[in-house]
Amino acid sequence: MDQLTRLRFLDVSVSMAVRNGLTALATKHFLDWQFYGLSEEVRRQVYQTNPANNFLYQANEAMIDSSVVELLENVKAEDRRDKLPFSIPDLAELRRHRIVISHPGTIFFSEKPVQDFFDNREHYRDEKKALRFFRTREALAAKIVELGGRIDYPTAVAVQAGTSELIQGVLCVALRDRKTAPPVEEIAKAAFPYFAAYEKGIRSSTAVPRS
Repeated sequence: MDQLTRLRFLDVSVSMAVRNGLTALATKHFLDWQFYGLSEEVRRQVYQTNPANNFLYQANEAMIDSSVVELLENVKAEDRRDKLPFSIPDLAELRRHRIVISHPGTIFFSEKPVQDFFDNREHYRDEKKALRFFRTREALAAKIVELGGRIDYPTAVAVQAGTSELIQGVLCVALRDRKTAPPVEEIAKAAFPYFAAYEKGIRSSTAVPRS
């Protein structure tokens, strides 16, 4: 198998993991913005619980974690088979995420960088996680193009089929009057520009937007 074919095969799994991870991260931050964007007094009036407390929100969190593991493990496996011909600047940080995710009951780690990562709660606080996803796929895509290949699906923060419905479901459970959850069409009108701004923030290598 030539190098280009090999990298195109790798891109199938990497692009899907990155796409799902970015969608889930943008969904999480959109929901957090909906909640924390209100004053504490208004939150008490509108919400019966923090959206993060319900199953649908936590299912979206699980998608973020599984995307980290899928992305890192596919890259690592291919690199072990034959050294990848490009560098991934965020690989070390993604590896720390993966170690903590894969060992949920562990509080003491044998590697100091991982222990520091855990103690500093970076597995929760890493605001560059979306950027790390994005840059990993872009590094692979750039190498494929350099070798004469074509990228059919660009790296993007997508409102996927079901994203608006998931957001509606989270809000439906979290709001005091469950009948007040906005219709899917209204959620989509807010989600599409938010996701576009989220992607713009990543592309400019700035902190992801919260509003």
